[in-house]
Amino acid sequence: MRYATAREVLPVALLDVRKLSVSIPTPDGDVHAVRSVDLQIERGQIHGVIGESGCGKTMTGMAALGLVPKGARIAADRFHFDGEDLRENARGMRGRRIGLISQDPAAALNPVLSIARQLDDVEAKIAQLKTLRGELRRMVAATCDGPAADCRVIEALALVSEA
Repeated sequence: MRYATAREVLPVALLDVRKLSVSIPTPDGDVHAVRSVDLQIERGQIHGVIGESGCGKTMTGMAALGLVPKGARIAADRFHFDGEDLRENARGMRGRRIGLISQDPAAALNPVLSIARQLDDVEAKIAQLKTLRGELRRMVAATCDGPAADCRVIEALALVSEA
């Protein structure tokens, strides 16, 4: 006879954060980068964290990964991922079970277009670059009569030039 585990009987939030605070010591005193954040994400849910610049969004995510600055203090009533305490186990889970996608405003996805459309655009650009690279190689081969290494340098410079 097999008995059910606690996880099977009692639903466990995938990410369960209660009263998370992150303090970073500085010569001028502690900086309270995150203050009393509560967050609960169930399996299968998708969440985005929004807020003003500097409000602690990234530091909250970095704390979950155990990637806070040296000397930073993480305090929380509860700080669990899949039932495991992140303060103790983040390093072992990082990259395999938990990760963070931080949005760079300069490279952000366009909220007006579908993700599929934007990925199609990226694939089209990659195809264009492959075609241009092939054309460039043919041009270099036709015009470069020096050693092969010199021709490769010319090709590389052409690939990275802005002209």
